[in-house]
Amino acid sequence: MHDDHYAHYMDEMLSITAKMMREPIVTKSRTLVNMLVGCKHGRQFAHAPVSTGRAFILGIGGSAANAQHFAADLRKVCRIDAICPTDNIAFTTAMTNDISWESVFIEYLSTSRLQSNDVVVAMSVGGASLNEEGEIAASVGLYNALVYARGVKNANCFAILGKLGKMAEVLHPSNVMLIPTPVGCENVYGHVETFQSAIWHAVVSHPLLKAR
Repeated sequence: MHDDHYAHYMDEMLSITAKMMREPIVTKSRTLVNMLVGCKHGRQFAHAPVSTGRAFILGIGGSAANAQHFAADLRKVCRIDAICPTDNIAFTTAMTNDISWESVFIEYLSTSRLQSNDVVVAMSVGGASLNEEGEIAASVGLYNALVYARGVKNANCFAILGKLGKMAEVLHPSNVMLIPTPVGCENVYGHVETFQSAIWHAVVSHPLLKAR
């Protein structure tokens, strides 16, 4: 039985991999690369000096671990000023305790003085999906962060999701990458978090971004 589970799990991964190699997912990966190129080389605004942006990588749970690794590789491999808010556990827990968990990412982005030339990438398995009562079941903080970053600060935003929940409604469809798990899949979390890692490893190794 254990061998059967392993084989089934790997078959699901192969199925997802085949779908990830098709359009429009490949095009969406280029969109994320182009956003990050702006952080690396900067953008020209009117007659002002060229302004480089920062990359804020957001996630919760296993996606937070992926966000931490993504930010680290953007700094090390691509020489981009990349930040993972949950790296700062003291700030995260203080804001959760003093204000609310739902606004902890907004507080971080606000304190960091988020600008329109910055990039915010959110990674989530559930994508802020709704429960039976029509309320966001989880990842409310990530959803609120995208609303703030996109709607208030007009920052460049991108989401890598396992489900098309409320987070997907905040962004243009070209800035939302859905990891296509099989219908009825019981291993959604494992597969989505695995492919989150595959996506950002492909991104940081892109010739337009890789510095070393």
